[in-house]
Amino acid sequence: MKRTEFLKRVEQRLRKRRQELIAAMSGELKELRLTNDRLVGDMADLAVEEDYGQVNANLAEVASEELRLIDRALERMAAGTYGICEDCGKAIPMARLEALPFAVQCLRCRQQAERESATPSRTVEHWSRLSLPEDDDESIESEPDFNSVASELAA
Repeated sequence: MKRTEFLKRVEQRLRKRRQELIAAMSGELKELRLTNDRLVGDMADLAVEEDYGQVNANLAEVASEELRLIDRALERMAAGTYGICEDCGKAIPMARLEALPFAVQCLRCRQQAERESATPSRTVEHWSRLSLPEDDDESIESEPDFNSVASELAA
């Protein structure tokens, strides 16, 4: 498949997904309003309604972010820069755009960005820097006295 045909097909997919997101977000907003207007019977109902409202709000946030990415991709298509890596300027492979149609980086540049922004992992090696007091009378293998720990926490 030629790249121009591919780009037309991706644009159609993005526009269709955009409409789906707008419809879904509209429905979620209506449901959120209905949830807020409902009379609540007891504390359990209130808790369920609050959880439901939070889930809807989180879904709306995710959909809003996807909508923003789609709009950005459509803007790049209109500008003629869609499918070009923002970092290195090379063409983003069609397979990557098929999997992630709003990608703005080629895989190599994305991996490099992730490596640069990665925080150090907390592996077992980091724990080796900790040392136990030398005058510790208890063996490391001894089990903790859970009753005394619970008593200390309760105090």
